[in-house]
Amino acid sequence: MNSRKAEIEHEKHVIGVAKLIDELGKVMLDAGHPPRKIALQAQVTCNQYGVTLEEAAKADRDALRAALEQALYGADVLCTLYNLAPAGSYEAAFNFGDITYSYEEDKAAWRSYVAQGWVPRWLYFVKFEGMSEEEAKALCAEAENSQREKAELFGAE
Repeated sequence: MNSRKAEIEHEKHVIGVAKLIDELGKVMLDAGHPPRKIALQAQVTCNQYGVTLEEAAKADRDALRAALEQALYGADVLCTLYNLAPAGSYEAAFNFGDITYSYEEDKAAWRSYVAQGWVPRWLYFVKFEGMSEEEAKALCAEAENSQREKAELFGAE
């Protein structure tokens, strides 16, 4: 019984840390910090409170699932009350994918998408370098012009 109580206390602690990370992330994002800095701060916060990032991500996922289940239940009740759909049971299925997230793996994958030409280069800079879309597009345009000038310069020889 004591072990179960410790598990419950740990779960409450994890949920509290997950909420703290969420709020911290929102504040940092609003302040214009790049995603890599926010991810690093999340890891530091988890370490300070003795929680793994995976535990915090799972707590967020579980809270999202509970909220979605409540919303679906509310929609079902309204549809039944207003005869929009026949009364009956439903089953919600959730697939949140892998709850472990590696910022560096994601960044490397996106770098490869850019190299393969699957996504525009500027999108990578927006997603991982904290640039605005305008800044990233301007940087990419400048780099392309520079490459073109080099090609013309060395191609003329």
